[in-house]
Amino acid sequence: MYKAFNKIGNIEVEGNSLKYRIATQDINIEDEKEIEKDIKRTLQALENQDVFLLPFDIQTVNRYMVLYYDLSHYSGIEYLREIPLHQKLNYFLSLIQIAKAEREGIRVLWDKMNFVIDKYEEKVKVLLFETEHLKVYEEYNSLKSVVDIMTSSMTTLTKVFGLPKRNDFIDPSSENIQFVETIFRLDNLDDLQMYIETLMIDIESQENLIKESEKKKRIFSLEGKPKTKKVKPKYSGNRNVTKSKVSKNSTKTKWLVGGVIGIVLVSWLLPIIFPPGGNTSEAIQEDIPIDVINEKDSSFKGSQKHNNELVIAYQKAYNSEYEDAYKILASIPKKELSSLDAPMLIKVYDKANKLGSLLDEMPVLANDVITYLLTIEQIDRLPEIAGSMQTNNPYIQFEVAYLVKDYERMLSFINNIEINGRKEQQIFGAYLELGKLDEARDFANSVGNPDLIKQLESYKN
Repeated sequence: MYKAFNKIGNIEVEGNSLKYRIATQDINIEDEKEIEKDIKRTLQALENQDVFLLPFDIQTVNRYMVLYYDLSHYSGIEYLREIPLHQKLNYFLSLIQIAKAEREGIRVLWDKMNFVIDKYEEKVKVLLFETEHLKVYEEYNSLKSVVDIMTSSMTTLTKVFGLPKRNDFIDPSSENIQFVETIFRLDNLDDLQMYIETLMIDIESQENLIKESEKKKRIFSLEGKPKTKKVKPKYSGNRNVTKSKVSKNSTKTKWLVGGVIGIVLVSWLLPIIFPPGGNTSEAIQEDIPIDVINEKDSSFKGSQKHNNELVIAYQKAYNSEYEDAYKILASIPKKELSSLDAPMLIKVYDKANKLGSLLDEMPVLANDVITYLLTIEQIDRLPEIAGSMQTNNPYIQFEVAYLVKDYERMLSFINNIEINGRKEQQIFGAYLELGKLDEARDFANSVGNPDLIKQLESYKN
């Protein structure tokens, strides 16, 4: 699914890849290599190049310049909502580094979709930034944008219009509220950076003091602990057990064992005598209209009607109390929420083993659930999740058919789903597996993907 990005461009996220498309007429160049050189030239003069994520491939496809980004080792910016303040600080410093690059003449698109999280390096990284040929068409105040992202990561707010209220915070601790109040008062990036670095030093000092205090307590408790003498327990039971008691107990044991064996045999024979499905009707899954599945943006109202419950749900999820968070979210109509709440929704429902019911209620989240399962490397759970659903979602059925290698069935869904990124490769691969080379060629030409055409030539050879 395409999403407007940078005014005249668009992006699509599919699985672990992201594509940024912009018409070649808008950048006045069709040479992919020149774009690649342009990006590298721009970054050469920068001090903090590691916060800029480079595309792994650039192609011209049907009058569009397409930049491909590999996100397999990154998370979305919403990940910051899941961690406590002291773990956020390194990420916040990298955001400031990105903003400071604008002093060196590199403008950045301050759209949340333009940022990813590198958990290994503990940094925020940016995808699209301005070069000679690739322009940023939207105007932002970099300081306000940084503060807004920081504030959003600590609250349930989708947009920040001012200082948040206490009930907007995911964790309304005095520490978190004071942090947000402080960054709102600062009026330049240098002061913001100094404040965060000072806070990191203070937190580290407090942690060291706590460790030292605990160490002293352990030493004191070991020194003052009295030595205890081990006492051998005495047997106080009756040693003179009569023969008749043993005999009675033995008889009871035989009856018990016999009963257990009988139950096991009955439970084993029942499925053979009365095979499943003979007198039961298979559950019929309801088909979902295609337009309902593909309209994600209009499916979420983003109202504040259930804001109080949502804040508590975020807090519960934040503390890994997923069962409690699920009970709260289950009572909230999902259409009243924002699309930015989707990652938290999916994680909570997954922990509660209720992803099937979430997909029944919000079929538009099918691709998000698939991406989530791919990210945590558990996509093989999808057939089981699909089996628990009351609705027939073509995106889910497409993926299930692909997983079980039922390629004919998988191809039957291609007119009911939006084809992009990962799905292009899946469909193309299905045609090859079925030996339908002509269909594979036609498909590769129809989507304008030169990589698929190259793969077909290699396959033939």
